[in-house]
Amino acid sequence: MKGFDKVLWNFTEASHGKGAPDGVGGALKTLADRMVAHETDLPNVEVLMQNLSQQSSVKLLAVTEDKIAAKGELVPLSLRTVPGTMKVHLVKNIELPLCMKVRSSVIREELGVDPLLLRVERSQMRWLGHLVRMPPGRLPGEVFRARPTGRRPRGRPRTRWRDYVSRLAWERLGIPQEELAEVAGEREVWASLLRLLPPRPDPG
Repeated sequence: MKGFDKVLWNFTEASHGKGAPDGVGGALKTLADRMVAHETDLPNVEVLMQNLSQQSSVKLLAVTEDKIAAKGELVPLSLRTVPGTMKVHLVKNIELPLCMKVRSSVIREELGVDPLLLRVERSQMRWLGHLVRMPPGRLPGEVFRARPTGRRPRGRPRTRWRDYVSRLAWERLGIPQEELAEVAGEREVWASLLRLLPPRPDPG
């Protein structure tokens, strides 16, 4: 992007910007409302920008429909949407030549983005902490602690989520199963362990 060294785009899950630009926009809107209340005529965007520039230190740039259409033509029609975009809160550009073969781990490190597997594992173990601390009577906690009785069908028993997440806590945090309930029961301790959880080693 010519003229820009770095571009950061902050937005919420609904894709609406809720950062500093919204605060600036709200202040300008309030200023424009005040002008109209004092009988200042604002018939078009040029007059609006001229009046706002005289009464504020904000640098205003007009983006016309032609400019928007011109930029839209640069976007490939084959460009696919990014899965999980509704959960993205920051988009940051990096300068990488298209001919370079760069590993995803390098790009994530440059952008400061956690690997997807790390986010999934943190989410799973965070839910484990909730289940362990749930008071008696809550259905998710009762199901988690349940020990079904009776005969099971022939063959290898299916892996229970409790067994999976216990093994995950042992592999990633070094917490044995017999101590898991005690450690996960301490909210602050458990949260700090998950915050410090490192990514898994790069396979290649």
